[in-house]
Amino acid sequence: MPNPDPMGLKPFSKVSFEEIPGVFWGNGLCEMIEDVQTACNAIARAIINNVAIASGPQLERNVDRIIPGESKEMWPWKVWDVTDAQMSGGQALRFYSPPMVVDKLMSVYEFFLKRAEEQTGIPTYTGSGMTDVAANGTASGFSMLISQAARGIKNVVKNIDSKVIATSVERQYYFNLDHDKGIDDVPDLRIIAKGTSSLIAKEQQAIRRSEFLQTTNNPVDAEIMGTEGRRQLLREAARALELDVNNIVPEPSAQSPSNAPANAETQPVQAKNPAGDAASGGDFKLF
Repeated sequence: MPNPDPMGLKPFSKVSFEEIPGVFWGNGLCEMIEDVQTACNAIARAIINNVAIASGPQLERNVDRIIPGESKEMWPWKVWDVTDAQMSGGQALRFYSPPMVVDKLMSVYEFFLKRAEEQTGIPTYTGSGMTDVAANGTASGFSMLISQAARGIKNVVKNIDSKVIATSVERQYYFNLDHDKGIDDVPDLRIIAKGTSSLIAKEQQAIRRSEFLQTTNNPVDAEIMGTEGRRQLLREAARALELDVNNIVPEPSAQSPSNAPANAETQPVQAKNPAGDAASGGDFKLF
């Protein structure tokens, strides 16, 4: 049938993790790291095999010196009965300890994990709880790393907004134009999905507000801002977290002494001598 879309577009919307220009099908996350997955799985199997082989000694037994019928099973403190058949002077039993190379295999495994990070743009510490990164000494530093690392994921979500939500609403808008004959005045609209961008902006604003709270948490800034300034800053931070601001940071009452300006100068109290007269000299002034 002819395409019912008035703009000649496809009547459905789709998005891929990695879009390929000019191609309908994009690349999924698993397809982008297929080679890395194969390497990591092979290394994981090698690690398990090495642990199994190196978990105990390997035994070499001279069958010419072992008494016929001797069991091949081993257990602690077992006594082996041997003979000196055929004038053999070699050892009846010889033990070998296979080397444990798990550390080297783990370094190769971590190398391929980093390759997966580079190919997908999703670092491992965004979801696995890994904290062995360079700038994670502080909570704000780690938060900045998470924000930078989430750019790839945010771009994918943004593509969902622009290529799925916006196009679907736009098709519905054109459908209404063609079929809703009772509407006389239809405005000329352009559909823009702002869900992701607004959430990202809100998140960045909350992070910057939290950083400003930590930066001004010192005696010098507290003297400049005063109690009321700090109160307003805390209320804005609580409001950004969608908390009950009035219960967490209540407004001061009218009778509260904290309602006075924080930077108001305290009037000096004039000292008096034993006779009750004002004492002379600046050294006698008490504040």
